[in-house]
Amino acid sequence: SKVETDGTKMQFHFIAQSGGDDNTRNGAGVGVPAGTNLGGGAAHEFSGAVDLSGMLAKNSDGSFKMTAGTPGARRAAEATVPINEKIIAMGLQAHSLTGGV
Repeated sequence: SKVETDGTKMQFHFIAQSGGDDNTRNGAGVGVPAGTNLGGGAAHEFSGAVDLSGMLAKNSDGSFKMTAGTPGARRAAEATVPINEKIIAMGLQAHSLTGGV
């Protein structure tokens, strides 16, 4: 969705869900930095971002610039999209880290 800064309600899409108490990272006490996941909490940790511009970029004839299975095609197509025209998908982080460094 386009980021609206004038108060217009924006559209969002659910893209992922993290683990909770069944999360293998929590069960193993894994955290970054090390030593911060002390209790193997019942919450979750997830975040990520991906540039979709290369996968969605099209040639002037309407065909997609990249094809599946071509090494480097996604990054090459991403490089053709100006920064202000990028399409970025992101997941925000919520974590279960219970200790400090």
